[in-house]
Amino acid sequence: MKRLFIAITYSPEPWLQTLTHNLKNGMSKMDKTNWVDDHLYHITIKFLGNIREEKIPSIKNILSQCVQNTDSFDLQLDQIKAFGSTYHPRVLIISALPHCTMQQLHQNIENKLQTIGLKSDFGNFVPHLTLARIHALDDKKMFWNTINRYQINETHIIPVNKIILYDSILTKGYQPRYVALEEFRLK
Repeated sequence: MKRLFIAITYSPEPWLQTLTHNLKNGMSKMDKTNWVDDHLYHITIKFLGNIREEKIPSIKNILSQCVQNTDSFDLQLDQIKAFGSTYHPRVLIISALPHCTMQQLHQNIENKLQTIGLKSDFGNFVPHLTLARIHALDDKKMFWNTINRYQINETHIIPVNKIILYDSILTKGYQPRYVALEEFRLK
């Protein structure tokens, strides 16, 4: 079994490194937050979960089909948000503005993966860059004030010209290791 996901990679630019540094410093020292290493940044298109290895060739074939007629596009990062409730945020993210090509690519992948027995996601597809996983916050007011203080006010674009099928290898620490199994180029 391999733990797989399909994603767009993002190499952090200096503005994002400065932003995460400021966010970390603005949080309470008592918070229990796992920050994502910047070399692991990505925007997930589809988390597949634990997949038997014999299904991987079919998944690769589907991804090849899905990118054949998909043009490259630019994804715009939008704002800092958190998944979960205001009182109990779980994941700190930077959302991406909706983009029709991204939505169509996601839906096409979802539909084709169902043909080989993989289940569709429940809920809405929300493209985002994960910054941290939040286990406990000491001071929620400080957390939200910090997010508001460092909110993104400039345009930041991610050029999307490929998607990658990754194997996510869980380690004893908190950070997984991602191994690219194959890249799929858009038109």
